[in-house]
Amino acid sequence: MKKLLVTSIVSLLIFLVCPKIFSKTHYVSPFGGNVSPYTNWATAANTIEDAKSVATSWGSVIIVTNGTYSPGLFQFIGGKVLLQSVNGPEVTIIDGLGSNRCVQLERTYSVIDGFTLTNGATITRGGGAFIKDRGMVKNCIIVDNIAKGMQDELDGGGGVHLQYTSGSYPGGMVSN
Repeated sequence: MKKLLVTSIVSLLIFLVCPKIFSKTHYVSPFGGNVSPYTNWATAANTIEDAKSVATSWGSVIIVTNGTYSPGLFQFIGGKVLLQSVNGPEVTIIDGLGSNRCVQLERTYSVIDGFTLTNGATITRGGGAFIKDRGMVKNCIIVDNIAKGMQDELDGGGGVHLQYTSGSYPGGMVSN
């Protein structure tokens, strides 16, 4: 019985501590050196997608400084990544260019925090943000996005679409 208790405690500690040990922080700046794995401002990725490609550890963090980042559709499927702006949504923008959804979260514990999501477009559901089965978009301004579906009751949700989800959108603003 004592051995089982010790094994359980050790397993729990490994489960709680290992993600913190192996997770990394990656940086994005339009003026970074673009040197993988983008672990400081001098070597920062120039695109969110480049930083996302190396943020493979559970609990990875991507820190993004001022700028407009496009094309949109940054997909986070599975895992747990924090995509965090440095100075907030007024100066950190994900632009779908009228042809892409801005962000998509599916079966993930990922969080998008502090961006403007704009000009996102999709045929169905969530031109700005599509959240399916978990995930969170918070402290964002979601404006001027569209879902161009044929049936409003089925294909709407131009700004944000939540599907089969415990995901959420706390804080921020959605308009147009």
